[in-house]
Amino acid sequence: MEHSVKQRLFELCAAIGLTPNQFSIEIGHNRDYLRKITKEIGSDKLRQIHRLYPQVNLTWLITGEGNMFISEEEK
Repeated sequence: MEHSVKQRLFELCAAIGLTPNQFSIEIGHNRDYLRKITKEIGSDKLRQIHRLYPQVNLTWLITGEGNMFISEEEK
């Protein structure tokens, strides 16, 4: 079964040691943002995630393909 962007965001939170509420606040939303996502997230949120966490592989976040984090060689 394919995971959604929402599920991958929860996985990312666990990997970087933040609760979903903390992560929501970090990217400029109210604390329930991640829990309330019903579809995809917009490019503005992807830019904010990339700005705060440049090591996150946005391709993985959007599609589920590849690794969660970008290796030093890929940067």
